[in-house]
Amino acid sequence: MMNYSKLESLYDAFISHEKFPIIEEQAERVLQHPELDEKSKKIGNWSYNIMFLSNFFDRAKGSLFQTFEHFTVSVSDRDIVLNLSNAPNFKDRDAYLAWMHKELNK
Repeated sequence: MMNYSKLESLYDAFISHEKFPIIEEQAERVLQHPELDEKSKKIGNWSYNIMFLSNFFDRAKGSLFQTFEHFTVSVSDRDIVLNLSNAPNFKDRDAYLAWMHKELNK
């Protein structure tokens, strides 16, 4: 299980990291592209998710392939499969953290 305050501190560490503006620029370029449909725009949100989860969570053993529909992390020796296509906008801190907390503590 992961408590909410731990999750908040991981999120805050990620967005305050010196390389976050580069990640943000890349993701926002996708999210704001006028010709993309809503499903395709999820790829921009996935950019935030993949970088956050890859750098601040342990990956489950044997999880070589991660996608926006199936990203597996290990929390407290439990493997948790996250469907990132259901994730709210990463930049909506409160909604995102509430969703992530719920998913990590099922």
